[in-house]
This record gives sequence, C-alpha cells and structure tokens, in this order.
Amino acid sequence: ARVESKTFICTEKREQAIPTPKEGVKGSLGNWISPEDYEAAIQARFPGCMKGRTMYVVPYSMGPIASPLSKFGIEITDSAYVVNSMRIMTRMGEEVLDKLSDNSVRSLLAI
Repeated sequence: ARVESKTFICTEKREQAIPTPKEGVKGSLGNWISPEDYEAAIQARFPGCMKGRTMYVVPYSMGPIASPLSKFGIEITDSAYVVNSMRIMTRMGEEVLDKLSDNSVRSLLAI
C-alpha cells in the first residue's frame, strides 16, 4: 500500500516512467524525479532516519520467480509491518537475490 501522491518514479528520462502530458499540464498518472534530484531529496529528508532502528533488506519477486513476466526488487525499510505485508504479497528470499539486476526496483520506506 502506498500514497500515490507521495510516490515518485526515478529514471533518467521522464518518459521512461510516466506518460508525458502536454506542456503546462500536470500529469495524474505518477510523479517522476531525476536521479540527481532524488539523491538530493533523500539526503535532505532521511539523514539518520533509521538510527537505532532495525533495518530490513527485503529482496522480492512480484510473480513466480522463474517467470519472464515477474518484476524483481529490493526494499529497505524499518517497518516489521511492511516486511510481513511483503511476505504475504510477494515471493521473498535468497532465490530472488540471484535474479536482481540493474533493472530491479529499488525502494526505501522509513517510518
């Protein structure tokens, strides 16, 4: 579960992430951020956010691990609730680690 207005897709080019609306029109199907702006936002918003907390690193597959249609990702979070929810919704574990690549989804969720 996520708040769509607070979710950003980080890619080199905007058109890789969301449909590009006409000039001057705000799109409603997603928020895009460049890697440079993303890095600056993370550094500004999350300094020491997990200090003293347990950090969970969750490799996951959306779909069967052997399927060519599955999407792989890795999530870093400090929320046990998120880890348990991911366990219900995805396939997790060591098998997924072997499938991770530069095209995998990378997520950060901090409470």
